[in-house]
Amino acid sequence: MKNHTSYFAALMDGLKDYLPPDLHFEEDGLVREAKKLIGDDKRKFRLGKVNSIMPTIAKKGASTKRLAAVAIDGMDDVFSEKDSENINQLLVKFQQTVKEVKLSDNPRQSDYTLHHILHKYTARIGCYELRPETTLFDRNRILAAVTACLECLEGQPRKFYLVKGDLSGIQRFITSGITLENPGEGAHTAKRLRGRSFLIALLTNFLAEHIIDELNLFQSNIIFAGGGHFNLLLPATAEIDAELKNLEQKLNEMLFDEVGMTTSLVLAKTEIDAANGDAPFAKVSDYYVKLNPEMEKQKSKRYRGYLSEMMRAPIKPKKYDSIGKEMGENIPRADYLVQINVNDIEDVRAMKNDKGVVFYLEKTQTVFAAFKDDFKSGISGLLSKHESRINSLRITKLNDTNFLEYQGVFSQNMPISHGFTFVGKHAPLNHEGVLPFDKLAELYHKESGKFEFAQLAVMRLDIDNLGAIFIRGLAEKGQPSSFQRLATLSREFHWFFSGYFNTLAEQYQIYVTYSGGDDAFVVGSWYNVLHFAVELQKQFNKFVCDNDKIHFSAGIFMCHPHYPVGRFAKDAEDCEKSAKQFNNKKKNGIHVFDHTLSWRSFVSKMEFAEKLLGYTTKEGDNTKDPEKLARSLIHRLLRILRSCMKDGRVQIDNKRLTANIARLHYLFARHGFNEQRIQEATEGIAKDIIEVILKDFDNRNSLEDYLIPFNYVIMKTRKMK
Repeated sequence: MKNHTSYFAALMDGLKDYLPPDLHFEEDGLVREAKKLIGDDKRKFRLGKVNSIMPTIAKKGASTKRLAAVAIDGMDDVFSEKDSENINQLLVKFQQTVKEVKLSDNPRQSDYTLHHILHKYTARIGCYELRPETTLFDRNRILAAVTACLECLEGQPRKFYLVKGDLSGIQRFITSGITLENPGEGAHTAKRLRGRSFLIALLTNFLAEHIIDELNLFQSNIIFAGGGHFNLLLPATAEIDAELKNLEQKLNEMLFDEVGMTTSLVLAKTEIDAANGDAPFAKVSDYYVKLNPEMEKQKSKRYRGYLSEMMRAPIKPKKYDSIGKEMGENIPRADYLVQINVNDIEDVRAMKNDKGVVFYLEKTQTVFAAFKDDFKSGISGLLSKHESRINSLRITKLNDTNFLEYQGVFSQNMPISHGFTFVGKHAPLNHEGVLPFDKLAELYHKESGKFEFAQLAVMRLDIDNLGAIFIRGLAEKGQPSSFQRLATLSREFHWFFSGYFNTLAEQYQIYVTYSGGDDAFVVGSWYNVLHFAVELQKQFNKFVCDNDKIHFSAGIFMCHPHYPVGRFAKDAEDCEKSAKQFNNKKKNGIHVFDHTLSWRSFVSKMEFAEKLLGYTTKEGDNTKDPEKLARSLIHRLLRILRSCMKDGRVQIDNKRLTANIARLHYLFARHGFNEQRIQEATEGIAKDIIEVILKDFDNRNSLEDYLIPFNYVIMKTRKMK
C-alpha cells in the first residue's frame, strides 16, 4: 500500500478522525488535483444526512426526501426511513470495523476489502452541503478513481478514458441449446437457465475486475458493473490503449473457449481531456453522448483484427449443454462465492471437479466455488488440498453485508480479500434442489401447497429511456451532470434490481432467471407473477420517490409448463416490446393477456380482479347465492368485451359497444341485478362490482383494460381436468 498512498488517501478522504494510524494517508498534490477535476471545491464538503437522488432526476424544483443514516445491512435498508444511529455513531462503527480488519500486504486485495467496508457504512452519509444527494461513498470512489489515473499519468497530459464494456448476446447465451422440455427434464432446464443467468452476472464483474487488475488500477476505477455491462475510468495513454485492445482479444478468446460465440465482450471508449475547462468530471452527460454511438460502432467491428483466431471449431455440444448446471444447482442455496486465483492452467484442471466448484476459466487461472452452511469446512478443504496452487482468494458474501465474519480464519500465507455483492439469484427449492418448471407453475404464494390451475408466466422488464436519463436527466439544477451523481444513480439502481428485487422474488416464490442493473427476466406461476408485478411496481415507485420521469415497462407471457424455454424467452421479449410501444412509445406500460395498458390501470384492475374473484363461484360450483356471480357469467362478460373489439385487436369499436351495452344491462338484470337494486346498494356485489362495470361501459372508460380482471378470475376459478 505504500506505493499507492495517494489512492488510499482519496478513498478514505474526510474520515481521518475514524481511521487507525496505519491508514492515515496525508492528502497530497494528486488528491488535491483530483478534487478540482471532479468539481469538489465548488460543492462545500461536509459530512451529514443524505437525500435520495431520485426526486432530482430529470425534474426541476423537485421535493426532497431525506434517507436514514444506516449501515447497509439488508435490503430493507434501501427503504429505511428511521435512523438507526446518528452520523457519528455510524462512523464509530466504521472505525471499529476498520480497526479490527486484517488487511493484506497486497494493495489491491486491501482495496477490495476497504472498498466494501466504505460501501456498507458510508452509502447513507452525505458529503456536500450544496448537493445533499451525493453520498460519501460515491464521492470518495470517484475521487479515488481519478487519483489512481493521475498516478499513472505522471509527467503526461491529463487525459482519461471513459470505457464501456458490453457482453453482447446475453439472452442467446442463456437460452441457446435449451429447447423443448420433455417430462422429467424440467429440473435440468431450470438449473441451466438459472446457472447461465448467474454466470452473466459473475462474468460482468469478473471481466471488469480483471481489466483493472491487468492495468494495475483499483476497485474504484469500476464506476459500475451489472446487467451485462460495465463502465471504467482509465488513464488515457498509448500503453493503456494498446493493452485494452490486447485484453479485449484475450478475453474474447477465453469466452470462446468456455461458451462459444454466443456471447462476446465489446469495449468502447471516449476521451476526457482535463485541458478542456474546469472540472471535466462534472460533465458526464457529454461523454455518454459520445460513448453510446461509439459502442454501436465497435459492435459492428467485433473481432476486427483477430477474426481468424475466432474461426475455430465450435464448442462441443456436450460441453455447452453442461454450462450452468453446477452453478444453477448451487448458487440459489449459496451464501458465499469464492474466487480462487491459481498459478497455471494445470492447477485449474486439478481443482475443477472438487466439491463446491461451480465454474472455472483456464486462461485466466481462475476457479469459482460456492458454499452455504458448509463454507468454513468447504473452503478449508480446498485450502488444505491445494494451498500450494493458490495465489489469492476473494471471498464475496451474497446478498448480505456481514462479510467479515471469516476474516483472519484462513491461511495468511496468501492474500485474502473480503467483500459483498447483491445479486438476483432466488429460485424456489425443494429437498432435491431447484424446482422444475412444472412444479414452479403450481406455486401459490399466499399459502402452502400447490396451485390448482398450473400455468407458467414469464416476465421481462427494463427501465425506460435509461440512456436519456444518463445523458440529460442527471443534470443538477442547471449544472452539468457529475460522475458522482452517475455513480450514485447506478449504484441505487443496482441495489434495487439486484438486491431488493431478489427479496420480493422470494416473497412471491418467483424464479429469478436474470436481474441486473436495470432489467430483469423472471419465471413463476401465472398467479404469483401477476401479483409480483403489482408489488414490484408499487415498490419501484416508492424507491424513485414517485418521480414520474423514472419508470419501467414489462411484458408477461403465459404458457404451459412444458412450453419450449427458448420460445417463451422470445415471446416474453415480444410482450416487453409491445409494452415499450404504449402511449405512442412513451412507454411506462405492461403487456399482459395480449393487451397493453398503463401501470396505474393494471394495478387498479388487479385490485378490482381480487374483489370480483371474491364474488365469483368456482368452476363446477352450482350453488345459488344472490351475492355471488356464476363463473359462466364472467365468461359471458369477456365474450361481450371481445365482441366490441375491432378485427380482434384490443381496441373498442364504438358501434359494436353501443349494441352490446343493452345486452350487458339485460344480462345483469337476468341474474337479479336490476336498476333499482344497483341504485339502492350501499355495499356488496351490486355496489362493488356491477355498478362499477356498468358505469365504465356506459362512459367507455378504458374498457379494454377489463381484459385483465375477467381473464384473471376465469383462470383463478378454473380447475385442472
